[in-house]
Amino acid sequence: MLALPQTGGGIDHVADCLSELMKSRSADQGLLIAYAEKFGNGAIFKRLGFLAEAHLHDEALVAACRTRMTSGYTKLDPAMNCSQLVTAWNLWVPARWKEKLA
Repeated sequence: MLALPQTGGGIDHVADCLSELMKSRSADQGLLIAYAEKFGNGAIFKRLGFLAEAHLHDEALVAACRTRMTSGYTKLDPAMNCSQLVTAWNLWVPARWKEKLA
């Protein structure tokens, strides 16, 4: 869902699913990172890192994503109007999502 947010109902639903996953006893950040690496898609780490910082406030996951970040820019959700650039993640986000970083 992080590779193609529309497959998960959009980034808001993806964020909710990620939040519930990380609350569960079966949450395994290492496994999540390993699966993300298998995709070979840098947008996954930008989206995951941003959500870890803005939504989950999980510094360990943020750090893991930062070390795997690629160059180039992408949208948090390609289906949304993403007018704000978060340079720390090379990610275009809707204004309401950027406010979550403050």
